[in-house]
Amino acid sequence: MVRVAVSVEGITEERFIRRLLLPEWNERNIYASISRLNGNVQIRRIAREIEKLAYSFDYVTTLYDYYGFRKKPPDMTKSGLEESIKALVPPSV
Repeated sequence: MVRVAVSVEGITEERFIRRLLLPEWNERNIYASISRLNGNVQIRRIAREIEKLAYSFDYVTTLYDYYGFRKKPPDMTKSGLEESIKALVPPSV
């Protein structure tokens, strides 16, 4: 069995995972756990969440709404957000 943690922004993203991905993953013997941030999406919070989840799961993935990010510079791109988050997650995770 493969254990996957999915960090999501809110209920819409959680529903997407539950309705569309989990049935397929279950057939492939992939266990998924969803961790919801409840709309409080910030780069540092996401990095801490990923680091925390990484110790209990084989894989960690995310699903956030780009426009839901708070306190991001107005000119920050999606790629820039990803790089900012990666830079804050320790490489050993």
